[in-house]
Amino acid sequence: MYKFFILFFAVISLQIHSQELRKGFYLQYSTPRVKIEIKDGIIYHNTFRELYENSLSTMPTKKEPLNRKASITEYQTMTLVKATERVKFFDLKNEYGASPNEKFYQYSLEIKVGDASKLVVFRSNPSFEGAPEEFNRVIQEVNLVLDSISKWETN
Repeated sequence: MYKFFILFFAVISLQIHSQELRKGFYLQYSTPRVKIEIKDGIIYHNTFRELYENSLSTMPTKKEPLNRKASITEYQTMTLVKATERVKFFDLKNEYGASPNEKFYQYSLEIKVGDASKLVVFRSNPSFEGAPEEFNRVIQEVNLVLDSISKWETN
């Protein structure tokens, strides 16, 4: 009977910790075309669709926003936290790529886990260094979470 209570309290403690982690995890990934935000166990995916009146044109005539959200599981949250830890995301420099006075496309990734917080900015320009592999690996994990979601709500 004693072992049952220990196991029961261990399971309850783990569930409470997982829920706290899920609510304490924050991620925001921004690109020129996409914004992904995870907070309080919800993933928000905002992008747009370009519409062309002239099929031969390279310039869109209109941009239509596509905004959706979904709940993510504790397992998906833990996967992202572990990816962040595995690549040592919090040890990265704050900025990579082109300097602010050059032409660039900006990609940023901000992550908060508990008391740890980090914003990494990558300014894409072919004349400068690429994004660090650690940055790209976290984005790959985010994309895996996105791809695994089957039920989205539009907002």
